[in-house]
Amino acid sequence: MAGHAVVRIWTGGGSLRWTYLDTDWLRQQASQLLPSRTDDKRMVLTAPGAAVRAFVAKLGVDDKAHGDATEWQSVQF
Repeated sequence: MAGHAVVRIWTGGGSLRWTYLDTDWLRQQASQLLPSRTDDKRMVLTAPGAAVRAFVAKLGVDDKAHGDATEWQSVQF
């Protein structure tokens, strides 16, 4: 999966809410469920992209996976 951060997004009703997945949560879950390697500061997922996407789609909806969301509202002039 290309990228350095994973974001959860909700849309609807003229608003967009988003939040980053919690790094510590992601690291803990991924270390148990996906092939990876870790050095002092970072984890590198070595699983195929499809496996990482499935992991995020399944577990990323858990409220423990992220912090407070930022919300943007559509404004009509």
